[in-house]
Amino acid sequence: MNFLIGPKLYEANWMDLQRDGHIASVQCAEVWCPMTPAFYREYTTSTPRKRKMLYVMNPNKFRACEFLIRYHEQRGDKIIVFSDNIFALQTYAKKFGKPYIYGPTSGTERMRVLDQFQHNPALKTIFISKVTTPPLIYLLSL
Repeated sequence: MNFLIGPKLYEANWMDLQRDGHIASVQCAEVWCPMTPAFYREYTTSTPRKRKMLYVMNPNKFRACEFLIRYHEQRGDKIIVFSDNIFALQTYAKKFGKPYIYGPTSGTERMRVLDQFQHNPALKTIFISKVTTPPLIYLLSL
């Protein structure tokens, strides 16, 4: 990432930035999504790799994500859905018809999506993986 945005110049705790009014207030909530019985049965007898895919693609998790996106979009909120699992990131974003940014996304496309997210009131939700943290920090620091 250094070649795209340069070295880190400063690091700050997001809670301090929020408290001091530099970024918008953040609400954090943990939502537990039990596995469907069929997924759980398969989960208990699977390899570690398959177990990870089963808990990431849990249909109850998908429905919870869908509900939260719809709820917050109706309120007019801007939503960033984060996933460090690229398969889930792409699958969810495509099913919801939302743009996504991950490792292979070009710098130009990243900036286009982030600019649209920031300035286009019709684009309320984007999906992002952990490789995009520096551009996201850029977006928050505007």
